[in-house]
Amino acid sequence: MADKQVFCIARDEVKALRILDELKDSGFAKEEISLVVPEKAAGGKLARPAAIKAAEEGGNLKNAGAAAVVGGWLERPVCLSLPALGSLTVSGPLANTLKDRTKHATTRKLANSLTLTGIPDSHANRYEGSLREGKILISVHADRSQEACRARVLFERAGADDVLNIEQGSVPGDEVGYGPHRRAT
Repeated sequence: MADKQVFCIARDEVKALRILDELKDSGFAKEEISLVVPEKAAGGKLARPAAIKAAEEGGNLKNAGAAAVVGGWLERPVCLSLPALGSLTVSGPLANTLKDRTKHATTRKLANSLTLTGIPDSHANRYEGSLREGKILISVHADRSQEACRARVLFERAGADDVLNIEQGSVPGDEVGYGPHRRAT
């Protein structure tokens, strides 16, 4: 996983698609972008966890997942089922990380798994709460600070909520470069 990550919350599918379009148009590669979509947020263009789960079980994930996740632009969709959140579709670099970490977790609480990726506890809990409300988590994984800064600016310009920059290996609560940005909802 890249050294720097920028996370945000999109209030709905329309906002998430706008953010994804901004990232794509700005040259971010699909391998750098992760998306966490709860069942109640999935709509016309974002994957429904049930469709991803059926494709996983049927061995046809490449076709079903590609069609279901934003026209195939995002990669490696997986379905997670967590007691507190229900079904989630996760794609991009976070997909296998969260799948592995939630599979072995005793509480199967997503916030616990998010903290293991470097997100401070306070943000991990807020992100889990936002997902429970049907909002969408988006992240960009960057190798350079300039890319992370560019992603943050794109998130903010697109109206994303709860934007956070982190650097792997940093002390929790001491986010590198920028603190959290939280918009009133």
